[in-house]
Amino acid sequence: MKLALFTLLAAAAFTLSLPTAAHYYGTHSTPFIRFSIANLPGTAVGLLVSSWIEGSGKNDFGFWVRFCFLCALVNWAFYFYLIKGAVFLKRRLLN
Repeated sequence: MKLALFTLLAAAAFTLSLPTAAHYYGTHSTPFIRFSIANLPGTAVGLLVSSWIEGSGKNDFGFWVRFCFLCALVNWAFYFYLIKGAVFLKRRLLN
């Protein structure tokens, strides 16, 4: 339960950093690109699905809400299973 909560908070923090960086620095800035790379699995899926649903209107609030929700969901699953796998391997190899 602690692992799920920790990864959920990390995924939410990483995800909410993207619209903040886009608002203050712009989408083609270095901070936005760095945050996008840190959010890589969620950013790719979030942009792909949100663009597929919405089309080309990337400046509206609905796009960012969908994008953040999908990005956080994918990042949470990615980080949760990555850390869970690392804990499993640690227990398996060290015991």
